[in-house]
Amino acid sequence: MPYYGNPGINYYREQPQVPDQQIVQLEPHTTTLIEPFIYHALLAMNYSSVTVETNKGTIRGLLTDVKPDHIVLDVSDQLYFIRLQEITWIMPTQKPAIPAKDQYS
Repeated sequence: MPYYGNPGINYYREQPQVPDQQIVQLEPHTTTLIEPFIYHALLAMNYSSVTVETNKGTIRGLLTDVKPDHIVLDVSDQLYFIRLQEITWIMPTQKPAIPAKDQYS
């Protein structure tokens, strides 16, 4: 098969070998943005009833745990783990008032 390329350039020349110590391995890694003001505000609301607006909708429940990257919300004994990056806003809510027992006696 004839070669019609530039005869002065050798396209099949071996590339210079690089020592293994100089090769940089690119590995995937996760970067999480931590918002310290939101984190500390959520810590102040821990174990209180909250309403959380996320990208998927609104959810109401008891805030049971706060971590730098997510919260745990208890809704009718079902736990929801919500990433802080998915939260649009959060608002403390009042628990329904429980009437005193003597009102119904």
